[in-house]
Amino acid sequence: ALAFMSNYYFMYMNTILCGIYLCVRLFGHYREYGIRKILLLILKMAAAWIWGVCLGAVIILPSVYAFLHNARVDTAVEEAQNFYSIAHYRKMILGFFQTLPMTNGWTVHGTAIGGLAGVLMLFTSKKRSRENCQLKIGFVVLLVLLCIPFGGKMMNGFAYVTNRWSYGMAFLCALMAAQAVADLKEQNTKIFLILGVAAGILAAALSASNGKAMRYAIAALAVTVLAFALGAILERKQRKRLAGCLVSFVVFAGVCCNLITFFTPVGYSYAARFTKRGVSESVLLNRAVKNVQNAKLAEDGFYRVELPSSLYNCSLAAKINTTEFYYSVIPKSMKDLYVSLGMAKYERPNVMHGLENRQILKNMLCVRYQSDKKRITVNEDALPVGYTYDKIMHKEDYDSLTPLERQAALLEYAVLDDDAEKILEKQGKTFERGKRPSDGAVIGGNLKITGEDRASWKDGTLKGKKQGRMKLKFQTEEKSETYLVLKGLSSRSKVRKKQILSVKSKKARFEIPMCAV
Repeated sequence: ALAFMSNYYFMYMNTILCGIYLCVRLFGHYREYGIRKILLLILKMAAAWIWGVCLGAVIILPSVYAFLHNARVDTAVEEAQNFYSIAHYRKMILGFFQTLPMTNGWTVHGTAIGGLAGVLMLFTSKKRSRENCQLKIGFVVLLVLLCIPFGGKMMNGFAYVTNRWSYGMAFLCALMAAQAVADLKEQNTKIFLILGVAAGILAAALSASNGKAMRYAIAALAVTVLAFALGAILERKQRKRLAGCLVSFVVFAGVCCNLITFFTPVGYSYAARFTKRGVSESVLLNRAVKNVQNAKLAEDGFYRVELPSSLYNCSLAAKINTTEFYYSVIPKSMKDLYVSLGMAKYERPNVMHGLENRQILKNMLCVRYQSDKKRITVNEDALPVGYTYDKIMHKEDYDSLTPLERQAALLEYAVLDDDAEKILEKQGKTFERGKRPSDGAVIGGNLKITGEDRASWKDGTLKGKKQGRMKLKFQTEEKSETYLVLKGLSSRSKVRKKQILSVKSKKARFEIPMCAV
């Protein structure tokens, strides 16, 4: 119960891992225990598990409900794939040699090199014990789950694909290494050395883009394999203490090497990604947030503040209601709204970058203030948090509109699906219906390119280099909101970025919003 209440997410994965362990373990003892005894044991464990869930149900059930109805579950693009990309498998294999930064689907199963050496040694052991066989079966099962997206989907409650459970593989490798060290004298040294050389060659062939960090790992593998082989020889000559000291020292050195190459500039410098000690408050409470805290804002009723986009959830630390945040269980309906309106900065269903200076949305979503590093702007047209409609539009008609037409339609109509329509029929209420926003709500304009600097537009293709610029000229309507609409835009860039384009104007207070169609 305590484990589920503290983190149901990982407790679910631990439950699956324990289930795999139990199946593998009982497979080797079914003759000894008998079917009846095994079934009774499984029932007892299941009853204890269910009792634990019931004890923590007050906290567990709302969390699980939010998880199963969040936007990330609905947008699991990997679910249609049978296999991962080649790049994923390359990094997955290298992850057995060294801890790497996050790969596809949070596959971070990296152990120190002693773990891999232990796995190789256990598979070459002459000892045919039940325990060794069970460890090998478990390794194969987890390896298969790492190799297919369905494994990540299953381990994540059949939601989106992720391998956050890969710490289970790291634990199993460590356990196999411990078992191999305990049976050093039973090892087939020649085959072990051959496999060690083959593993080193494989790592060298796959690590072209990993630089010197992987070269250190390969060198550590060579030293560890030789030390394990020498330890096996010393065991056979009854030099157990010397063999134990040698293997223990090499394993500890491998752990240190793994930590150094992962966290320091010698390798991947992962520690540099974190906020330095003593400055976290200044990062969370940045200048835009400080402006809101220092200003004497109106306190009458609920309102929101638009802040510059950030993944740090600054608003949570400052106790400010905003429109930008990072939250893993964002409701599906919110994601659907952002997608339907063509929000240019939207990239993931768990990250909301704000309303992108869209005045209509700021009005409708009760954004009374907008703050940046310099000043706070008051939105006099912000609606209250709750308001009513006297017109309705069916969801199918809404979906047939362009993103900007949908946005304009939301100012006039409440959009209803089939279920909502049935509720109105039962209540006997009728409202004026519409299929599109009022005439003139959305007006197209002419756009001309008057200047190009490290950027060009030709034959429907936009090409640009870093800091590239294009000068655009267009006529705007009086008392209107201007958008740059990007039709059929797709990026060939392999680097994932928040936004590769922005539109600025000398006359505009904020960036001109974009709309992706």
